[in-house]
Amino acid sequence: MTLPNGTSYVVSEFEAIDGILNPNFGAINAVDNSGKSIYHALLLSWRYTGSQFTGGLAYTISKTIDQGTGYFNQFDQRNERGPSQLDQPQRFVLNGAWSPTWHPLKNFTFASVVTLASGRPYTAVFDTSSLNFSVVPNEPFNGFRGPGQEVIDFSMARLFRLNERIRLKVVAEAFDLFNHPNFQQNNINNVQYTTTQAMDSGGNGLPFWTAIANPSFGAPGAMAPRIGSRSFQFSGRISF
Repeated sequence: MTLPNGTSYVVSEFEAIDGILNPNFGAINAVDNSGKSIYHALLLSWRYTGSQFTGGLAYTISKTIDQGTGYFNQFDQRNERGPSQLDQPQRFVLNGAWSPTWHPLKNFTFASVVTLASGRPYTAVFDTSSLNFSVVPNEPFNGFRGPGQEVIDFSMARLFRLNERIRLKVVAEAFDLFNHPNFQQNNINNVQYTTTQAMDSGGNGLPFWTAIANPSFGAPGAMAPRIGSRSFQFSGRISF
């Protein structure tokens, strides 16, 4: 096959490797324990509790490597070892709540949560599994990363004492307060090249392919639920 930069590769023919040897039998599914996973992480955390303020922060730096998730070519599992689909190298969470005792703001509670996180990895592929099991030559397994997350949530609550026994709490919440776009981590356009197979004069496919770079490669496909864009929620609770 030939890539847009003129480089030619000899790639595996999917049908020749993965074809049905005996047409009298269908596919046979097997489950084994050949998968391997390694996880390393450093977690730092801090918490504070005071008369008016409570809060904390947590920071995680980690790396997850595995072999056994998201196989493209089950006959070459060694080369499909790399960052796990769950790998998130950095994650930072800061939270705090303020319940002031100053009379004009007494019985109010203001709270916020800030979340910053790295994107998760994905593998560059062709638009057909008939070509090298869809894996792009010289591109590492899960060698690209999707967009990360930046979320700031904020809430304000007011407690009303209706009598000695009954209390009403009214809460207003804003999710993704600054409307930063956050996308689903597992919905990425990972087709790096679209391909065309050469044909002979009779319209039969030849073992030659031409690849064209996909301009939408790496584009996210959908917004994340709840935190994809700014949203508001209002609620009330009666205690007695």
